[in-house]
Amino acid sequence: MNEHIYIHGYSNKLYYIFASIIKLKTNSKVNHVSIEIPKVGIYQALSRAGVTKTKTHHAKPIVTVKLPFSTKSFAGKEFIQYLDELVNKKTSYDFIGVLLGFFGIKIQNKKKFFCSELADLYFSRYLSKKSFVYTNLSPKEVLLKAESFYNGYCHGSKK
Repeated sequence: MNEHIYIHGYSNKLYYIFASIIKLKTNSKVNHVSIEIPKVGIYQALSRAGVTKTKTHHAKPIVTVKLPFSTKSFAGKEFIQYLDELVNKKTSYDFIGVLLGFFGIKIQNKKKFFCSELADLYFSRYLSKKSFVYTNLSPKEVLLKAESFYNGYCHGSKK
């Protein structure tokens, strides 16, 4: 498995209300995340467009975490198919999920996503690792989770 997937972190403009609130609430420069599968596309949930797939970044990432992935595996094909279904169904942005998340209230609307939920699908759908944390993850927390997994993966595979 020499292929990779990337989780990118962005720092969007402060005049976007959610961007400002997320930065303030999480004490982070990062307020948005996306998933990039090379030669397939960049998937993200945007407040104005819902779940999208593009070939280029909407902004320059300020941090990127590279994770193991296989487009040829059953799990990889299924993951890409699921993301494409979300795009094709024009899955909308989960404004209520984001707002309630600021108050520690977790709701999961399977018909709507925000960026952190979408990026966290790498762990829950591709790796089949369910989180024991019953809360909405922020972009910062998704990147920390990715970085921790990467460090454990690299160190564990060298033994």
